[in-house]
Amino acid sequence: MTRLNESAHGVYVIAVTPFHADGALDLESTDRMVDFYLEAGATGLTVLGMMGESQKLTIEESQLIVRRILQRVADRVPVVVGVSAPGFAQMAALTQMVMEDGAAGVMIAPPRPCAPMIRSWATTIRRRALSAMCPLFCRTSLW
Repeated sequence: MTRLNESAHGVYVIAVTPFHADGALDLESTDRMVDFYLEAGATGLTVLGMMGESQKLTIEESQLIVRRILQRVADRVPVVVGVSAPGFAQMAALTQMVMEDGAAGVMIAPPRPCAPMIRSWATTIRRRALSAMCPLFCRTSLW
């Protein structure tokens, strides 16, 4: 997959993460969801963001759902993966994992206490080398 750059454009759907009633990932519904978004004309997908329930998943579940989505997309559109986590080490590990699996970039959001200081937070992220690993998108909604 090509990494995103400044020329990216279009509609990047914010995807949900389907679950079964028992809390297990619903991979068959994931396939149908991806097909629906692509048939509707999405030019990219964002997964494991706020709507993606990422905070409810283990690292292994995150990798499973990302790999399933990337496989279903099959390089037809870019996929940006949310890697927000409480600490930089976990963000870096998730970033490396999804980029190696074929993501086009990653998306992060500041923890709530950092929201008022978004510029200093973004500078810290850049210094921690996450941005050197891949395209990095910072979600800046302040709740």
